[in-house]
Amino acid sequence: IKPSLLLRVHAVCMLADMKNEMAVPALCKVLRQDPRPLSRHEAAFSLGQLGFKSAVPTLLEAMAKDESVLVRHESAVALGSIGDERAREGLEETCQDADEDVRLSAEIALADLDFLKRLRSRTKR
Repeated sequence: IKPSLLLRVHAVCMLADMKNEMAVPALCKVLRQDPRPLSRHEAAFSLGQLGFKSAVPTLLEAMAKDESVLVRHESAVALGSIGDERAREGLEETCQDADEDVRLSAEIALADLDFLKRLRSRTKR
């Protein structure tokens, strides 16, 4: 592993460890701009772990447009973890992705959205 890649991946993990929404813009920047798919994947994973809805637009963009299957897959998973209904349409479109693993990840994320929707409706009673 090149030292610069290792450093970038460690930086992404450290941002996620902040467990603070202030980390979201930096992680979104990595997801949008880092030249290495591994760094972008780690950023998508971290955004999903953090769970802040402010990451949804960037994750949707990465899921739809990133050249890396790994990044598109992880972006779909992250959107399912966050559970924001704004992701539904993009996830439905991703069910047509050329890659089977990305399609399956989108289907699972949609199931997560459905589950969270049912759970929220039960807790409102």
